[in-house]
Amino acid sequence: MSGLDTSSGKVVPVGTGSVSRSGTRPDRNNFAPRFGLAWSPGHNVVLRGGYGLYYDSGMLVVNSAQYFNPPEFNLRVYFPTQTSLLTLADPFPSRGGFTPPPSLTLLSPDMVTAYLQHWNGSVQRKIGGLGVLSLAYAGSKGTHLVRSRDINQPPPGPGDVQARRANSAYANMMSIESGANSDYHSFQTSFNRSMTRNLSVWSVYTFSKSIDDTSAFLPTKADKNFPQNSRNYQAERGLSSFDVAHRWSVASIYALPGRTVWPAIPS
Repeated sequence: MSGLDTSSGKVVPVGTGSVSRSGTRPDRNNFAPRFGLAWSPGHNVVLRGGYGLYYDSGMLVVNSAQYFNPPEFNLRVYFPTQTSLLTLADPFPSRGGFTPPPSLTLLSPDMVTAYLQHWNGSVQRKIGGLGVLSLAYAGSKGTHLVRSRDINQPPPGPGDVQARRANSAYANMMSIESGANSDYHSFQTSFNRSMTRNLSVWSVYTFSKSIDDTSAFLPTKADKNFPQNSRNYQAERGLSSFDVAHRWSVASIYALPGRTVWPAIPS
């Protein structure tokens, strides 16, 4: 198998050693504790809190991305002209065309399972016969999230792009790593009025902020999820592409007065 020498940017043969056939080392220390508590200091007040550590299930697309590496996947470019057309009899002629420098997708051997820490705390109080008011704080932190970067990205400058790459024998060298991070903090308030006088109301307002250096592994229309400068991933840290600062939801149910009569079901 081949590996990447990160100091030189060269692909060199390596022994498997403790690395599995997938190209990454086993990750067997995924301990996920979770706990919660609830305490009522008074008749109408309840304090709640909790913490949990959750591991990502992983994505098949991460491992399957290496399918597009040579020799399984090779690219040759042709420019047909009036005198040299491609035909079904010889769709891949040995003459003509050129082979561009291949692009590689590399899995970091140090990849580990991504995980999220979630925590929350809240106070709930019953307000007479009106309903229950809840004030809460909820947060999370993502660590070792999957990201990608081009470790063969040419620095800005004049002249040929390929000559400015660390390894001119290859084009893009996409390194898939578990190095992304995220943070989420939110203040949440809700009011729940149970069914009283034929009416129930549920209202929730959330003020939050989500920050990360990559919002997803795959690109979206709103965000390519790829660093502008692969040598400076910290510059990518900012508001998540899915960040919503304010969110308010209201739901209500009104029961019509009267008695509902269900038709009899014949036996």
